[in-house]
Amino acid sequence: MLNISEFSKKLGCSKDTLRFYDREGLLPAHRADNQYRYYEESDVATAKLILTLRKANLKIEEIRLITDLVNRPESKVCRTSSLALVIKKRRDFHELKRFYTELEEISDDVLKNIEMSAPGEEILASILRIGTAKN
Repeated sequence: MLNISEFSKKLGCSKDTLRFYDREGLLPAHRADNQYRYYEESDVATAKLILTLRKANLKIEEIRLITDLVNRPESKVCRTSSLALVIKKRRDFHELKRFYTELEEISDDVLKNIEMSAPGEEILASILRIGTAKN
């Protein structure tokens, strides 16, 4: 078993993050007689899943739905809810990917204009395109 310090180092996250996930019931810690939190190697996969989903900006409730599906026997309600969530998040991720691709192209244009000492109007037009890329 790993104590909370060892487990946080292994995952590259803070102890406070692990305590939060414990309080939320996403990653319950095992408790010793001294009430310290301990984790098993088998908890690593769940912790990595949670951290990855948080990096993808999923809400705690959404993560709970996914971890419930992973850790508990499948029910029709859980399966339907999880499927709907995954489909929605995939759409969101594809939208973000398109946005960032366009943003990268626009920033390349701005850099090129700056390097070529483009007139201020061209630089301004490129910057304005960044503002419209969000819409």
